[in-house]
Amino acid sequence: MLRREFPLILRNLRYILRTPRFFFCQLQSAYSWTFWFGPSGPIPLGVLILLWENGEMIYDCPKCGGRLHAVGVGGSFNGGAFWGLCADCSYDSKVVSRSWIQGFFAVARLLPLYKNELIIEYGKRSRFDWKYGLVGETTPDKVLVPPVEPVDLAALLAELEAAEGGAAIPDEGPEPVAPRKCDTPTVFLQIQKGEGVLKIPLSLGEPAKQGAGNEQTSEGPADKERIQ
Repeated sequence: MLRREFPLILRNLRYILRTPRFFFCQLQSAYSWTFWFGPSGPIPLGVLILLWENGEMIYDCPKCGGRLHAVGVGGSFNGGAFWGLCADCSYDSKVVSRSWIQGFFAVARLLPLYKNELIIEYGKRSRFDWKYGLVGETTPDKVLVPPVEPVDLAALLAELEAAEGGAAIPDEGPEPVAPRKCDTPTVFLQIQKGEGVLKIPLSLGEPAKQGAGNEQTSEGPADKERIQ
């Protein structure tokens, strides 16, 4: 479904970025992983679009030389790969490449800023006093930002097709979905320490543009995976 309708998504990036239900749509094959760095995990469609518009997670298609929009990336110190779809020839498979790490770090920078999680302002809590027991006022928590209920791929495609036909998207905002404040390191090296994991913040320079000049190796039969 994604391979057939990918041009529809590329024609309607504005709607996806401005509609939270669309922004947090989760493609089955959109994720990042590695044992050594973080954060990693599922990648919302809106985050992928932000990266694509910045020239990141876009590579040279090994079949036609066009623009392959990666939807996932992963690997280890021994090597890695990215996978996605070509906008020109619809190639959809995994590509083994030394450039996977740049894509991983690009994703890792944005994942903490676009979490679809409940944001709560905690109320007051009573405290224990050895003389008087529980003292102080208790007030309820306040939900500042509720989580978004994202659409699935089929619903997204149906609404985008309707929008191209002139239908309005009622919850489309005037601006793209805004990032959330994040005080934690956006990229870190993680090392096993005893039963826990030690996370060491990493400082990265300006993101490098991807595309022309990326060195790739063609995949073998065992590396091919269809993108869903």
